[in-house]
Amino acid sequence: MGLELELQIDDIAFGGKGVGRAGKKAVFVPFTIAGERVRARITKEKKSFAEAELVRLIESSPERTTPRCPYFGRCGGCSYQHMQYEHQLHWKARRVSEALRRIGKLRAPPVRPIVPLPQEYEYRNRITVHVENGVIGFFVMTLIV
Repeated sequence: MGLELELQIDDIAFGGKGVGRAGKKAVFVPFTIAGERVRARITKEKKSFAEAELVRLIESSPERTTPRCPYFGRCGGCSYQHMQYEHQLHWKARRVSEALRRIGKLRAPPVRPIVPLPQEYEYRNRITVHVENGVIGFFVMTLIV
C-alpha cells in the first residue's frame, strides 16, 4: 500500500479505469488512457490485481482532452471526460463487444456502431449515485495529477 510505480496503460476496463501491469498483476488506474505512461500509487492490493491512484502523467495520449466539467474526477458521476468524445465511443463499444464474447459466449457479437450524440455535453440519460454512511449522491473522489 502506498507503493508508487511507473506503468504503461495498455487497456481500459469497464467503468473507464486504465489497466497497466506490474509483473503478472493488473493495476487499475482511473482517469488514464491506453497508450499513456503514468506514475501511480497503489491504494488497494489483492492477489491478482491492484487499484491505484494517478500521481502523474509521464506520457499523455493524443486522445486526452481537458474535461469541461469542473467537478470531473471528484464527484464520481463521469468516467470518460478526459478522453476525446470519439475515443470514448470506441472504448464503450469495445466493452460491449467484449462482454458479449465473454458472458454471452458469442464469437463475433453483432454490435452496431454507436450513434454519436449531436452534442457531447449538456445531456444526461442516466446517472449513477453512491451511498456512503446513509447519504445518497455524488462524493468527492481523490485525484492527484
